[in-house]
Amino acid sequence: MSDNNENRIRIGDMVKVRFGLDSDMDMVGIVEYMPCATGDCWIIRDFDGMIFYVQTFAFILRYPRREEVQP
Repeated sequence: MSDNNENRIRIGDMVKVRFGLDSDMDMVGIVEYMPCATGDCWIIRDFDGMIFYVQTFAFILRYPRREEVQP
């Protein structure tokens, strides 16, 4: 994979973060910051305006971007 892969999560993308594989605990929000080094957190703002600093999770799902949705 190259660094310009369009499928990568970017700042401004809407994502769902699942915190555990055997858990129903998740959150949906907009990516405001992506980790650049070990120990960094993802910063995600939910739709109530709450800011989450996410460091440990099971997986992150990226919702389709507007330009990816077929009319």
